[in-house]
Amino acid sequence: MRTYVKIQKDGKEKLYYAFIQVKDNSLVITCSVSLFKSFKRIIDLSTISYLGEDQYYGGKRIIFSYEDEQFAIFESGPAVIADLHNQLSLKKEVINYGKYPRYS
Repeated sequence: MRTYVKIQKDGKEKLYYAFIQVKDNSLVITCSVSLFKSFKRIIDLSTISYLGEDQYYGGKRIIFSYEDEQFAIFESGPAVIADLHNQLSLKKEVINYGKYPRYS
């Protein structure tokens, strides 16, 4: 599925349009930065923390921390977050943070 991903690290944040998939016990995020540059992040789901779902400006998002980075995966189409929530909840508990996000 394709959606927007925000990655925060050391007070800096970057927003990407990414392809996301859950494989085995990993979340694979493939981002295209430009026509010739892209990167792939493979995140071990057993090592993430603060995995949750909240409301952000009327849309749902999945948030979590991995190593020294915070990730936010935004709703960008029908059932993106619902499908990702279902896939992630099979691997780890997803906490519902409601309307008050842990971080923005």
